[in-house]
Amino acid sequence: MVIGNVGCVVFDLDDTLWNAKEELDACYEAMCVAISETRPEFQASISDQDSFRDEMKTTMSNNPDKKHDFNFVRTETLSRLTDAETATIAFDAWLQRRNRPTFFPGALEALQELRDTGIKIGTLTDGNADVSVIGALEAIVDFHVSAVEAGAPKPDRRAFALCEARSGCAPANIVMVGDNIEKDVLGAQSAGWKSIWVQPSFAEVAFAGSAYDLSGSKTFSEEEAKKAADANVKHVVEVKDILRSWAGDNDGDGQSPVKGLKCTEDR
Repeated sequence: MVIGNVGCVVFDLDDTLWNAKEELDACYEAMCVAISETRPEFQASISDQDSFRDEMKTTMSNNPDKKHDFNFVRTETLSRLTDAETATIAFDAWLQRRNRPTFFPGALEALQELRDTGIKIGTLTDGNADVSVIGALEAIVDFHVSAVEAGAPKPDRRAFALCEARSGCAPANIVMVGDNIEKDVLGAQSAGWKSIWVQPSFAEVAFAGSAYDLSGSKTFSEEEAKKAADANVKHVVEVKDILRSWAGDNDGDGQSPVKGLKCTEDR
């Protein structure tokens, strides 16, 4: 039985289900290895990750209508620094590693538990991880949406509208779970959703606003972030308890009343 009036929970990917920095570093290493093994004459062109990110920002600036499409941005940058053949080799290596993420412990199980209650599970990302080929995740989610499909990145309303269309749920019945306050929390709230902030470790710099964040997200203090979100957690395993608390299901039996739920039942 669904929990309260929540018919769908949509999860961000990077720094919500896995460590974004570790994954992106591993992808970059895979890309560099592929070039060194096949086209070593171009190895020096992409050896420094900070410089490569600067080149990607140049590509984004030169192609504002495609700056949200990180497949395009990366391949275009690689083509400019190397050649078309090398760009294909390097990007294929990048993407293969991108679609083999190491999930936070318990993340997949948490999503499955939510889905077992009857709640639909979606994902919404600005990145280029492809849920349809990430087997462990594809088997759990009911739908997935990317910025490229939506035609715009979060917090643009189009990204959230596409999730609503694919879930068959009204905005009031959808919850967004993510680490980025500007994109995930405020974007969801502007769309009429509720939001749960996945709090990054403030012992280190969060992804948002860091060198890895090519879109330049607005940064928030921990206090500001907690005030902005409807709820905050340190791990997605806590999401189910948040939903129960909203529904008044204090005994945790999952049998909270369904009020104002407007979702199609097709999966």
